[in-house]
Amino acid sequence: MTDLVRMQEERFSRRDCKLRIANCKIQIGAGGIGQSSPSAAFQFAICNRLLLLVLVASVAGLFASNSFAATGWFDDSFRRPIDVTWDADRASGSELCTVEFFTAGHHNPTGADIRVATDEGRQVPAKVLRVGPGDRISVVFTLVKSVKRYYVYFGNDKPLPDKAGFDDVKVESGLLLEMHEWNGAPLGDAKQVEEAWGKSTQLIGRTMIDSGFYGINPFGPQERTIAKVVGTLFAPAEGDYTFALTVDDVGALSIDGTRVVYAPLGPADARFQGKIRLKRGKHEFLLYHANTGGDGHFTVGWQRPDAHAFEAIPRTAFGVFARGNAGVLEELHKPLTADFGIAYAGECFFADAYSHRYKFAAREPKVASRAQFEWDFGDGQTGTQAEAEHVYLADGVYAVKLTVRIGANFDTQTVKLAVQRDWEHIDKPPGDEPIVQARVVGAYELGKIPEAWLPRATLLHERAGKMEWMLAAATRTASMTKHPAVEPAMTALAEATRSAIIKGQQTAALAVWEKVPAGSDLQPGAAKALAKLLLWNAGDFVGAAKALEPYASKGDESIRVLYADALVLGGKGAEGRKILESIPVNETPEKRVAKSGAAARTIEYYLKEKDWETGEEQWDNWQRQFPADFLEGYSVVLKTKLMEIKGAPLAAAKVAEAFATAEPGSSYSPQLLFRAGKLLEASDPGKSQALMKTLKDRYPEDPLSQ
Repeated sequence: MTDLVRMQEERFSRRDCKLRIANCKIQIGAGGIGQSSPSAAFQFAICNRLLLLVLVASVAGLFASNSFAATGWFDDSFRRPIDVTWDADRASGSELCTVEFFTAGHHNPTGADIRVATDEGRQVPAKVLRVGPGDRISVVFTLVKSVKRYYVYFGNDKPLPDKAGFDDVKVESGLLLEMHEWNGAPLGDAKQVEEAWGKSTQLIGRTMIDSGFYGINPFGPQERTIAKVVGTLFAPAEGDYTFALTVDDVGALSIDGTRVVYAPLGPADARFQGKIRLKRGKHEFLLYHANTGGDGHFTVGWQRPDAHAFEAIPRTAFGVFARGNAGVLEELHKPLTADFGIAYAGECFFADAYSHRYKFAAREPKVASRAQFEWDFGDGQTGTQAEAEHVYLADGVYAVKLTVRIGANFDTQTVKLAVQRDWEHIDKPPGDEPIVQARVVGAYELGKIPEAWLPRATLLHERAGKMEWMLAAATRTASMTKHPAVEPAMTALAEATRSAIIKGQQTAALAVWEKVPAGSDLQPGAAKALAKLLLWNAGDFVGAAKALEPYASKGDESIRVLYADALVLGGKGAEGRKILESIPVNETPEKRVAKSGAAARTIEYYLKEKDWETGEEQWDNWQRQFPADFLEGYSVVLKTKLMEIKGAPLAAAKVAEAFATAEPGSSYSPQLLFRAGKLLEASDPGKSQALMKTLKDRYPEDPLSQ
């Protein structure tokens, strides 16, 4: 049994004693104290005994109360210790400390329950800078001389009231930056800037900074902001000080309530200056900074009376504040409380968004028995190790839950973690290569990955070159009937199958698209992608036509063109030719010839460059613009050359032979038969010789037959 539990039981005992005394008094009053009955005398003796017990209990209670305070518990609630590294024995009384911590959801949404006290239970002035996002709280508080250990308290529904002035701090160390959304109010002079601050009331966040030069938004990607920076400036000598303000976009500086510098929208240089006479000592510092778009920054410089040049005001002129380290979560009367540390480890940018890697570390209970850990990371993934790396593929707030078990005892705590870029260090973000995060995501249970994440998981593995993981994520994406978003899913599948083809895994690429159900919201795009692979990578013309047939009459001309090509190559030339010739072309014959020739020259260029991907894009554009050109044959010659470079020579031979068979009257059919024979010389000599014989038999006078 802990001392705290014992103290609580003593309190209940004292309360019970008081109730018995009250009952005794009632009985004495009823019987009359002057009566000589044995019952009355006995009751009187009992009451004296109880009164003595009350006195003893009261003294014990006093010591218990002092003991209670000495344990550090300022309030009945949760708490975290805060260790501060600072010169505590040489304090001036103006030092401040900031600390960030997670509450595991136990805080008041407004932060009204946050209190800071010394380890002896003495409250110190504190100000809540920010509540959220998620369960993260940021606080600044006043340091006490000779004290390096503090506690932050939260989670009490009825917290002890603040002492007068203890809900705020005087900023004499560092600078307090408060940022609002700028509402578009005029910024034409210093007065208007101040008024714009008053009119722009939507709070973005508060934080402590250590100097008069700052170049990031520590709260997020907002670009239309107005900030107020307050603090105390120490002037080292009496005299005239000239201040210079460099801002992007607008700024206004006041010292001791006097407007000194206004920097309008324009060049961000130090031409905007103002002079003020200051005595040696501390002075009120106030800066407004408005950013109307893009990246914003400000720098405040001065020329001291004892100097001949300007310099950025040094950090020491604003006083140095400490940063506290929050420790293990504690709960009153509870020997086992689950808790864990959270560290942002790295960001990775791909597919127009960031993914984020975090490190989680369970805090081992200080007991002899070995603890067991059960993680739920809020995205379907779980774990059992004391420490874990985890990657979130999308921004959001995730409920990260840890259960700690020691024998039959256990505790569970859940932290709402706001996953986003590390904005407070965005000037030097920790970057991850795709392979770093892919190794983490590759170990995930695929069936539990959020469906909205699957396209990003596919692309992450593709960027990392992890084909097996990429194809697994792509296959699950393809197998779904409904997708949270169609376009990202299609993009991921297209890039995955392209990468597989480059790696020579054409069968795997086909298998992905074949998994798409007929009723999928990816249709008919998926059928088109499958048909293109069947046509130009596998040489399966019948399969391509079959895949496209349900959609060929739906009005999508690109599908009709592809379907017609498949029919021509698959032995249904008349049917395919009819479709191709029926598609209208909005060009005069002269322009059509010129543009077709230009398209062919373009593809020839990319063939020389060995750039089959761009060449195929240009080929597709050509066929969409002039579908019937396919029947002439030269576009097919170019297509087979692109296929050969891509690494699909067997499919190229099939296309060449099929076209020559379907369109024997084309002037390019002899060339295509010759190409087919040459492409098969090494892999299938017998077939190659048969094609050369067909060439000679069908076109005996063609030079290629000689």
